Amino acid sequence: MVKMSDIRRLVVLSLAGIVGVLVFGKVTLLGPVKTVDEAVLDAVVPWLQSIPGLASFSEVGTDLGAIPINFFMLLFLAAGAVVRYRHLVPGFLVLGVGFGAHALQNVTNRVVEGTVPTRDVIGAAGPYFSGGVMRVILLAGLALTFVLPLRQQRLVWAGAALFGLFEAVTRLALGRHWPIDLVSSFPIGLGLLYLFRQTLTVVGPVLGIDPGLTPSTPTSPHVLADQATDTSNLADRTTASDT
Repeated sequence: MVKMSDIRRLVVLSLAGIVGVLVFGKVTLLGPVKTVDEAVLDAVVPWLQSIPGLASFSEVGTDLGAIPINFFMLLFLAAGAVVRYRHLVPGFLVLGVGFGAHALQNVTNRVVEGTVPTRDVIGAAGPYFSGGVMRVILLAGLALTFVLPLRQQRLVWAGAALFGLFEAVTRLALGRHWPIDLVSSFPIGLGLLYLFRQTLTVVGPVLGIDPGLTPSTPTSPHVLADQATDTSNLADRTTASDT
């Protein structure tokens, strides 16, 4: 049975995250922040575009965060979650966090009404925050969650951030986002991944599946039982050797 305290914690985290995203979005529009943002953009983007082949490569590579491609990735990962855990609910959770991320971006666009760069832009520029970077981080984290074994789950976060960095560099090279919009996409994408993993951890035991997202702690019942068994076996061997 799912504990109400766990549900409340997830709801509070979700609401706090949404408020934080919207508030920080308004902060990015403040004069001092925008001045620094513009200065960084004006210094970095022309330099990146002066690197031979980077702009043309970025035009192709940045499609890793394109909405149509990400939609099919999401469907593929939802099916993979069903196969991985042999239950339909994890697949629906994948779809939920994916469409929830898209809804968060739409709400943010309407509430924050962020600005877009106008100089050195190649392609269509976007406002706060970068949905492409957020989606790449989230989708990469979901994929790594499903394929990496338990002992390597810490690599999920590093791998997701690395894919996000690739997407952020391509978008910055094309001048499509303010630098602070790209940076802010990392905690948003990682936060959504965290919520998914926490939700799966909470509902997993109820569904009869082991998400395998966190290692067993020394105080967990089955670990204590194993330790007791090992101690008993050691005592038996000691007694036998004494006799």
